Amino acid sequence: MAVLISGKLIGPNGDPRPGVTIMLTAVKTSSAVVHLAPSSSTTGADGSYSLSVEVGTHNVMIEAYGRPFERVGQITVYSDSKPGTLNDFLTTPGADELTPAIVAMVDDMRTDAATSAQQAKESAQYVQNIADANTYYVTPEDPDGTIAGLAGTPNGKSFRVGLGVGKGFKTYINNNGVALEISESPGADSFKRMIPGARLDIVGSGKNKFDKNQVVRGYYLYEGSGQQTANERYCYSDFIPLSPGSAYSSTPPQLPTSPARVTTFYDENYVYLSDISSVDNFIAPAGAAFVRVSILLTDLNMYQLSHGVGYSDYEGYQDVIKPGVNVYPAIGFASGKNLFNPNTVSDGVHISSIGTIFADATTTLSVSDYIAIDPSKSYACNQQWQCVAYYDASGAFISRQRDTDFATKAIIVIVVPPTAAYLRVELPTAVVPATQIEQGVTVATEFEPFTLESPDVANGSAVQFGDVPVGIENSGLFVSGENLFNKNTVKYGYINEYGSVFPIQGPSSTDYNYSDYIPVTPGDTLRAGNTLRFVAFYGTSKSFISAITNVTTSFVVPAGAAFMRVTVSQGFVNNLQLVRGAYLPTRQDYTHVMAPTLPDGTPVRVPGDIILTDSLSLDFVQQGLLVPGLNLYNRHTIKAGYIDEFGVIHPGVTTYFYSDYIPVTPSTVYTLNLGARFLGLYAKNKAFIRSLADSFHNITSVTTDSDCYYIRVTIKTASSADLQLEKGSTATAFSSFAYSLISQLPDGTPVNGGASSDDGVVPDSYGLERLRETHMCLDKLSYGGSVQFSWAMIGDSYTRWQERYALKCAQKLWHLYNGAGVTATVPPIGFGYRSFGYDSSSDNTDIVGTPITQSGFTCAYNTGNGLDISSVTSSTAGSMLTWNDNFALGFAYILYAEGGSGVISYNAPGMTAAIEIDLSTYAVGMQMIPLSSMPSAGSGTVTITLVSGTAVLYGVNVMNASQSGVVVHKLGGSGSYSTQWVNANATRWQTAFTTLKANLVTIMLGTNDQGANLSPAAFKANILTMINRVRTASPTADILLICPAENNRPGGNTIAMSNYARQMYDLALEQDVAFLNLQQSFGEKPSDYAFGSARPWMVADGLHPDPATGGYAIAAAILRAILLPL
Repeated sequence: MAVLISGKLIGPNGDPRPGVTIMLTAVKTSSAVVHLAPSSSTTGADGSYSLSVEVGTHNVMIEAYGRPFERVGQITVYSDSKPGTLNDFLTTPGADELTPAIVAMVDDMRTDAATSAQQAKESAQYVQNIADANTYYVTPEDPDGTIAGLAGTPNGKSFRVGLGVGKGFKTYINNNGVALEISESPGADSFKRMIPGARLDIVGSGKNKFDKNQVVRGYYLYEGSGQQTANERYCYSDFIPLSPGSAYSSTPPQLPTSPARVTTFYDENYVYLSDISSVDNFIAPAGAAFVRVSILLTDLNMYQLSHGVGYSDYEGYQDVIKPGVNVYPAIGFASGKNLFNPNTVSDGVHISSIGTIFADATTTLSVSDYIAIDPSKSYACNQQWQCVAYYDASGAFISRQRDTDFATKAIIVIVVPPTAAYLRVELPTAVVPATQIEQGVTVATEFEPFTLESPDVANGSAVQFGDVPVGIENSGLFVSGENLFNKNTVKYGYINEYGSVFPIQGPSSTDYNYSDYIPVTPGDTLRAGNTLRFVAFYGTSKSFISAITNVTTSFVVPAGAAFMRVTVSQGFVNNLQLVRGAYLPTRQDYTHVMAPTLPDGTPVRVPGDIILTDSLSLDFVQQGLLVPGLNLYNRHTIKAGYIDEFGVIHPGVTTYFYSDYIPVTPSTVYTLNLGARFLGLYAKNKAFIRSLADSFHNITSVTTDSDCYYIRVTIKTASSADLQLEKGSTATAFSSFAYSLISQLPDGTPVNGGASSDDGVVPDSYGLERLRETHMCLDKLSYGGSVQFSWAMIGDSYTRWQERYALKCAQKLWHLYNGAGVTATVPPIGFGYRSFGYDSSSDNTDIVGTPITQSGFTCAYNTGNGLDISSVTSSTAGSMLTWNDNFALGFAYILYAEGGSGVISYNAPGMTAAIEIDLSTYAVGMQMIPLSSMPSAGSGTVTITLVSGTAVLYGVNVMNASQSGVVVHKLGGSGSYSTQWVNANATRWQTAFTTLKANLVTIMLGTNDQGANLSPAAFKANILTMINRVRTASPTADILLICPAENNRPGGNTIAMSNYARQMYDLALEQDVAFLNLQQSFGEKPSDYAFGSARPWMVADGLHPDPATGGYAIAAAILRAILLPL
C-alpha cells in the first residue's frame, strides 16, 4: 500500500523553492517495489511536491539548477506509516541515520549554478588557452616536458606536454617561470588498461581500495552505459578488484565528502555490467570482478572505499602483499592474546542498527576496525561496551548487541552468531588504550597490549626469537612485606566498579592511580591507610569477579578472589599503606621479602656461606627458644614516656614508663598486681586496636580482644620496677621477669638447660609410706573393723569427669571394702560432696555424675569459694536446683551455703511441705546446714528454691556419716589450674573442707598450668599453699601429689610437665607428703601414647586421657600407690 508524502519546499526566509526535482529510489527489491525503481516530483511555483511511495527503504535524491542528482538521505516507509511531509520521514529515522537539510542542499545547488556560470566564462578562456598552447614532449633530458615548455611559452600562457603514446597530455601555465599544472587529458590506454593477473594474485590493496593516484580527471562514467563523459568537476578510478556478494562502504559521513556519483561494475574481462548512483555503501552484484567509482575532484584526497558495510577511519591507499604470500602470516605471525588493535579504531562514531557507521552529537565513543573471529569460540571484552556488531565472511552485517545503559552495568557477555567471521566493538574512547578482546573465555583475564606474536615453528623448524626475560620481582622468589601496595608499579587512571580500566582523569577532574595485581586470600581482612576509590577483585586467571567502592574501613576478600587492584587518589599514592588485618600498624614502605617457597612449592633456602655471620643477631625469644615465666612484664625493656588512649607514643616523660609489645593470647584475661595508667591492645601486625585509660591508675585487669596479640602498659615511674602482668583473673605473689628455655623443639627433641633442665632424676613415686592414714584405714576395713575412709580428690577436668579415673578408683574401693559390685554406681555409704557448679559442657556434681538441673542460677566457675572452687548465685525468686535421689538409702544431706543473704527452701517427695531456710540469719561465710527434714523412704526429685533475696550456694554432702566403709569426694573443675585454687577464699574453703574429714587428699594439677604458661616456681608456690590449707583444715590427712604425664597439646607446650613434676617432687621432699609421677605409667614420651599411635591412651585433642585406656592407667597407678591389690 502506497503512502502519500507531500508538502512544500520553503527556504529559511519563507520563500518557495520551485523547479527542484525530488526523486526516491528503492534500496532493494520487495513485493511492492523494484530495486532502483524511481518515484519523483518537481516542486511547483509555491514549492509544493507530492509523491506516492510504496512500502520499503528509499534513497532521497534531489536535482536543481542544472546540477546532477545528489543523494541527501534515506527514508523508510512502513505499512502503517501515516502520510506526511518528506521532512517528517527524514527527521524520524533511527539514531544511526543522518538527517540532511534538504533546503540547504537546494540552496547550495543554486549557489553552484551561479558558480558554474562564472566557470563557463573561465572555461572559454581555458579552451582558448589550449588552442593557443604549443605541445612539447617528455624526453630523457626533460622528463616531464616542462623545461622546453617554459622556454617556449610566454608568461601567463599555457603549453601542453605529451606523456607518451596512449598516455594522454598534461596542460600547464607558465606562471612567472614556474610550470603550474591545470589539467590532464587521458590517453587511449586509460580505457583499455588491464591489471596484470599475476599482480592481482600477489598484491592487493590495503583497507582503502581507492588509489587517488590512479584516476582519470575531468571525466566520469555515465550512468547506464559506463561511457566516459566529460565533466571537469569529476574523476573516476582505476579498476578496483572486488568479490561478488561482498559489502563495501565509502568515506565516513562526518568527513566533507559526497557519495560516489556513479559506481560502475565490470566482470573479470573488464566488460561493463551495471552501475548505481549516489550511494555510500553497496553489495557487489553477481559476476562482478571490478568496480570503478566516479567522484568529485574536491573529494579526491579524502575518499575511501573499504570492505564491509561500516566504514572505518580514512587510510591512504597502499599496496600490500596478500595474506597468502605475506611473509608474516606465511610464517605464522598472528595477533597475541589481545585481538583489539587501538591503532585502527574510529573515534567519535557509532555502529548503526544495520552495521554501518554513523556520527552524531555524542563524540565520546569509538568503534574498532573489523576483528576476525571464529564463531565456534567464545570471546570477552575487559571493558564496558555499548555495542558489538557481527559480520559474515563477505562483510555483510548479521546482527548486533547493544545497550545504551552499558556504563551503569557489568560488562556484557559477547554472544557470537554462528555465521560471524568479524566483529566490531563500540566503547568509550577513553578506555581504548586499555581495551582487550580475548578469545576462548567468557570473562576477560589480565590485560595485555595488542601485539603480533611470533610462531614456535616455521616450515617444520623451531623458531627462536629470544625469550622474554622475567624480572626477579615476578619470579615468585619474593613476596610483599607488611605493606601490600607498591607505589612504583601504579598506572594513571582508574578501574571502575565493573572492572573497566580508564587510563584517564577520573570523575570530578580527580587524578587517580591504580595498582598492579596484588595477591590476596579469600576471607582475609585488609585495611588501607587512605580512602580507596575502587577495589577490584580477580580470580586466579585474573578475570574480574567483583568490586567495592569508596572503601574507608577494613574489608574482607570475597570467595574466589586471588588478586585485587586498588584505585586511589593520586595524592595518596606515595604514603598509602595497605595491610592484612583490621588495624593499621606503623607505616612501612613496600618491600620485597623472600618467600619460603616458590609458586610451585619448591622450598627456598639461603646458603649459609652468603650470610655475614659476624653481623648476624639472633633473637632467641622471637625464634621461640625462650619463653617468659609467670610475669610477662619485662622491666628491662621499658622506656620513659607514655602511650595515650589513641595509641600515640609520648617519649621522654619522666613520670611514666611504657612497656615493649607483650605477647598475649586473644580473648584471655590478664591481671596486673599494680594499677596502670594506660593499657593498649594491638593486633597481630602490632597495629593499634584500642586502649584502656584510667587517670586514677586503677587498670588491674584486661580481657584481650579476639584479634589482640600484644599489649603495652604505661605505669607510673614509682611502680615500674614492681609491676607484674600475668595470665588469669587474680594476681599472685610477685616474681621477677625471666625467660626459660622451651622444653623441646617442634620435632620433639628435648631441650636441656634453664628451667627445663632436671637437676637429678625425678622418681616415678616418692614417700608413699607417708600415706599413713590411708594404709591404716584400708587395712582396718579389710579386717572388718569399724572405720570410715574419706578420700578427697582435687583436680581439673581429669578429675571432674568421673569416668576418666575417679569413679574407677571409687568402685575398686567399694568393691574391696564394702562388698559392692566392681562396677557399682550406687555408693555404699554415700555420694560424698555433690557440687552445684557447672559450665557449658556439664555439671561438676558428685562421684557418680548425678545430673543437676539449674534454673535461674548462674555459676562462678573456678572462681568461687566452694570445695571445687565453684558456686551458684541467683537473685530471682523461683530459681531452682533439682536432682533425683533414692531416699531409702538412708543418707543424710548437709547443704553448703553462703550466710548473710537470701531465703531458700527445699522439698522432696514424702515431705509435707517445703522447708524454708533464711540464710540471712547465718553469719556471712561458709555455712554447713543439715537438711534434716529430707525423707527416708521412696525416691524422687529434690528441689531447692530461692524464695527471696540473693543466695549463694555451693553444694550438698550426701552420705551416712556413721557407717563404716569408703566415701569419695570428687572436687574437680574443668580448665582449673593451681592459681585459681589458691585464689579461692581460704577461710571459706578450709571451713568446708574440715567437714569432709578426709583421710587422703590427692592433688592432680599441671595440664592447665602449662596452658597458662605458669612458671615452675609459681606452680610450686601454689601447690604449697594448697598443702598448707589442707593441713589447716585436716591436720592428719595424707597428701598425695600426682603429676600427669606429658600431653600432646596442639602447638606444643612451652613449659614441660617434667618441670612441674620436679616441683612436686621437691615439695614431697620438703613437706612430708607423697608424690606420684604418671609419666612412666603412660610412656617415655608423648608420641608413645598419642591419639592414633600404637598405644592410643589420649583422645584426639591431645590433652585428655581416653577413659577406656588412659583412665584405667591413671586409676591403676594411684591404686598401686595406696598399696591396693589390682
